[in-house]
Amino acid sequence: MSINDQDVSSTEKLLKVIRGKGGGENTLGVDSARNSGLFSKIRERWSVSGAAVCIGVEILRDTVHIVRTEKIGGRRRIVYASAEPVPVGTDMDHDDFGPFLARCIRKAATPGESLDVWACIPASKGESWTVSVPKIRKNLGNAVYWSARKDKSFDDRDVVFDYRIAGETTENDVRKLLTEVCTVSAADVRRYRELFAGIGFPLRGLTLSSYAMENLLESGFVEPVPDVYAVLSIGEQTSWIDIHTSERMLFSRVIRTGKDSVLESLMLEYDRVPESEGEIVITLDSRDVEAGAAGPVSPEPDDPEPDGLKPDGSDQDTYESGGAEDSALGLNRKDAFRLLKSWADTTENETGTRDDGLTYDQVFGMIEPALERLSRQMERTIDHSVNMLGNPAPGKIFVGGGLAFLPKIGAFFGENLDVPVEVLDVLDPSSANVSPTVFFDDPEDRYALVSAAGLAMPSEKTVNFLHTAYDSEKERAAARTTGAVAAGCAALFILVAGWWWYSLYNLEQTRERAAHLESRLNEFSPRLSVELIMEMAGKQREAQLETARYSRRLHPVAVMSEINRLTPENIHMISMDIQLGDIRPERADDDRRRTTGRALVLDGVVMEDPAGYEARLASYIRRLRASPLIGTVSIRRAQMDAGIVEGEVYRFTLNIELAEV
Repeated sequence: MSINDQDVSSTEKLLKVIRGKGGGENTLGVDSARNSGLFSKIRERWSVSGAAVCIGVEILRDTVHIVRTEKIGGRRRIVYASAEPVPVGTDMDHDDFGPFLARCIRKAATPGESLDVWACIPASKGESWTVSVPKIRKNLGNAVYWSARKDKSFDDRDVVFDYRIAGETTENDVRKLLTEVCTVSAADVRRYRELFAGIGFPLRGLTLSSYAMENLLESGFVEPVPDVYAVLSIGEQTSWIDIHTSERMLFSRVIRTGKDSVLESLMLEYDRVPESEGEIVITLDSRDVEAGAAGPVSPEPDDPEPDGLKPDGSDQDTYESGGAEDSALGLNRKDAFRLLKSWADTTENETGTRDDGLTYDQVFGMIEPALERLSRQMERTIDHSVNMLGNPAPGKIFVGGGLAFLPKIGAFFGENLDVPVEVLDVLDPSSANVSPTVFFDDPEDRYALVSAAGLAMPSEKTVNFLHTAYDSEKERAAARTTGAVAAGCAALFILVAGWWWYSLYNLEQTRERAAHLESRLNEFSPRLSVELIMEMAGKQREAQLETARYSRRLHPVAVMSEINRLTPENIHMISMDIQLGDIRPERADDDRRRTTGRALVLDGVVMEDPAGYEARLASYIRRLRASPLIGTVSIRRAQMDAGIVEGEVYRFTLNIELAEV
């Protein structure tokens, strides 16, 4: 897992593609309230970590770590913690693991209470890096996604993609957003989701172990925390190194050196101890340390390759253990781990010997080669972050994980790296943030619970692969849609109410006007009655009928006058006959006026040059059709003729139906 600051080169093309896709609902702008202290505190208190009770569950190879926190006075307090050994031969895919995990969680939960359950995926199973994207208001999610795809190739069908806004930067006088992006296997997310849902404790969140440590250090649980700090988390087969600021994670990488490598170093060096220095005698106590019975050390098939530091951010100086379960000569892995734990309560100044004949300095010297590899990788990581990426140097290093209980381990890293080192012990009984009922007589378990404690302290910016930024984006879009619908309903209600009030006002005005008219009507004599109105209507109807009769009688005369007015000089009428029968023209006319059933038959000639006969006749017919007195005009006959006048003329006969007026 590596984080590097990368840029989006073709910003103009990227903006064009993003904005051209539409998808107005797929927007994720920078919330101005995020930077506001008051709003930030309110959102952090009620959004992600809103539940009063939160349980963090970390599933390791041989142990399940569980921490329960309760919100008291706005801050988290650890009220329960346990390290449950996983039954031998059982893993997450085993049928018995689900019931075992349910029993472990029930010890921390009260039946019927509302709680949030968070789990983490090992940092080696995920990948994180940083991209810078243009500062846009719409489709920011698409910009982040395609910028991430440009840096690293991944198939979004096989991974769960999430991101968070880490701040702003200026590149070439252009303001951009720094965005942390991360991916994990979709199969792993589905595996965790189904496991917890199947036992009746559905997950509220699923994140990477790196972000769990970030929660712990930024929750105020550990003080003081400098502005820039580094975290070394020692796992079973791998360890991860993270460099943080209060705003974001600057750099992160995973190396193949962990607790298994330290145990193998102890086993190897123990075989080289001269017999004169005594024989180590390991006696079993009443507590069987299942966590020490580590399995094969070979990397899991789905673990990523070692992420070192070449000039491009990689390095091949990583360590992989040999994979042997037992030492060739005498000390096996389980006894080696028990030997380390037997010195867990030794102070750093103690130089005495025990019954086994060895001092702690001798035992610590046996594991020093593996710790040297860790220290060297830590140094290279910090050097790459500072000198290659231009990030500030960390002011402090926090060490946590399976080997944090070892005396002198903090001093060892502090001397090698020349940076103050603090070993994380969040379950210190003297801490006011820990309930007095939480007590561990086994230091190894107490120091190893830091990741689970961070899971139980989620914050607003904790990456959640069960509820990604895209999910939050959709929720905001749905909230906007709901708000728009509510606003529309309110506006509609206002309109309806206004229309109702206006209608009532008009009704009242109409009633007043009717009353006024009725009072005026009463002043007239004689008063109007139905009989009088019917009589007046009858007289009016008779007058209209008489007018219509005269109109029909004089209609042909008016039509003849109209035709005479419309006839041009080059057209001469020979005859005009009125026919009272039903005239059916040879071709249909486009005019659809209602006709009276009477018609005129117009016979005439066109006196004009032969090239313009038909054009003159067409123009004449068009003028006739435009008259409101004429219904339809059709050509009965049109041909060249001679004998009527001197020379040839164009003779025509028109059927003209009279329009109803």
